[in-house]
Amino acid sequence: MIKNELYTWLFNIVYKNGLNKKEARTFAINYTEDKTALKDMIRRFKNHIFKKQIEITILNSIQLQQSVKFEQDNIFKNFKSTYCCSNFYNGNKKKCDICNRDLKF
Repeated sequence: MIKNELYTWLFNIVYKNGLNKKEARTFAINYTEDKTALKDMIRRFKNHIFKKQIEITILNSIQLQQSVKFEQDNIFKNFKSTYCCSNFYNGNKKKCDICNRDLKF
């Protein structure tokens, strides 16, 4: 019973504040299907102070996620494996991230 109320509560929070139905459903299911998250959310759901805090946290998180801009990477032209400093790289990388030396093929 409480699991259904919690699912509806989470779904309504995120659906009314920027996510579509599919994303809101997925968000609510992720919390209600995970045992530790469900236990924590039930505790917060019963206490009205925690309930308001989690609503504010969820809304802030959604706003931050929507403000992130994504850039599309260039497609790899070849898939050679390279190595340097015991780190392996796949793709067209020319310099090592750690030591900034040319990579060896």
